[in-house]
Amino acid sequence: FPSHDKLKEGNEAMEERGDAKKMSAKQKKVAKVMREFKAGTLTSGGKPVKNRQQAIAIAMSEAGMSRQGKSDAYWDAYIDAISFHS
Repeated sequence: FPSHDKLKEGNEAMEERGDAKKMSAKQKKVAKVMREFKAGTLTSGGKPVKNRQQAIAIAMSEAGMSRQGKSDAYWDAYIDAISFHS
C-alpha cells in the first residue's frame, strides 16, 4: 500500500489540476461522525456506539440525508468512499 504521505501528495496534485471533487457539507458531516465511530467516541443516549449500521444511521440523520430506497450495501460503499477522502 502507498504511504500516507504519497496519498497526500497525490491528492494535492489532483487539487492543483482541478481533478479533485469537493465534498459537500453533508459528506463532511458523515465523514466526521464516522471518524468519531472509528475512534470510539461516538455515543448515542450516553452509551458508546459499537454497531457500524447504527453509526451510519446516526451519520445520515445528523447530515439530513435519507436512507429511503437505498440498501445497506449502498451505504456501506458510500461511507467507505467518503472515509477514504477525509
